Amino acid sequence: YVARAFEYTRQFNFVWTVNWRFIGDRVFASHEWALILAAAHIALLVALAVVVWPRLSHSTLPTIVRQGFTRRAHSDVSATEVAVVMFSANFVGIVCARSLHYQFYAWYAHMLPLLLVHARLPLVAVPVVWLVIECAWNVFPSTHTSSLALLAAHIVILVGIFRAPTHAKLS
Repeated sequence: YVARAFEYTRQFNFVWTVNWRFIGDRVFASHEWALILAAAHIALLVALAVVVWPRLSHSTLPTIVRQGFTRRAHSDVSATEVAVVMFSANFVGIVCARSLHYQFYAWYAHMLPLLLVHARLPLVAVPVVWLVIECAWNVFPSTHTSSLALLAAHIVILVGIFRAPTHAKLS
């Protein structure tokens, strides 16, 4: 699985891409682009682990890791906090994916409401960002505009996740 998941020699079909249509076929198919996306994916996951996830439990990363390896009958971590960690990690994978095809929307659409709430966007921005994502996924075939709109909406959510206040408790 790991060998196939990170197979950089694999060529993706530009015809079906929804997320990177605006960069053009040459860049899309390049080995360098694949490495840039992989590096961004790793960097964003590390940033989430260091900056965002500890804020959810009002703790530090070493404390979270240490507590993760101890057995406790009671946990201070809520189901919402667990969902935010899992969904934000998955969302970073979506943002940095080499190619999103139309079926991928079904894979992460269910996460958007929680991520939008956690991002603490202005109330009017929440339905606008969701609508932009919905519209971008409903353009077939994807265009430069729909692809840029999808990326912009994803970045708004990602920035919101990183900027969410430390006192933001969702449950």
